[in-house]
Amino acid sequence: MGLIILLGVLSAFQPDKTKVLTRKWLLAEFVTPRLERNFQQRGITSDRRNLVMQKLVKGSYVHFWADGTYETSILGSEPERLLWKLSENDSTLFVQKNAQIAPKTIDIEELTRQKLIMIIPDQDGEFTRMIFVPED
Repeated sequence: MGLIILLGVLSAFQPDKTKVLTRKWLLAEFVTPRLERNFQQRGITSDRRNLVMQKLVKGSYVHFWADGTYETSILGSEPERLLWKLSENDSTLFVQKNAQIAPKTIDIEELTRQKLIMIIPDQDGEFTRMIFVPED
């Protein structure tokens, strides 16, 4: 009985991940193995890399609304409105252009009030790690 009460108390302190996700997130950085290899092959220092990344991500965002829609503009793309749903275990984001199209999956590596890290499949079995911070 005590264990059930303890689990109930602990779950009360667990934030609802859907509520944590529902806000505007700004892209702070992204990492792709291919881009990192390119930086390394060109001898670009970490300071220079950070400056390049700051310029690339400027203005990039994703804004999740409670109604299951989100808007995104990444790396200068035109803003686009899509649908989203979080998996029951909060580890996968299902996104789609409309309800008639099968959703794509995006792995969530971290979701806290301070950080969102999404893992997006890339070419040749690689991935892109996108690191977001909340706007507010």
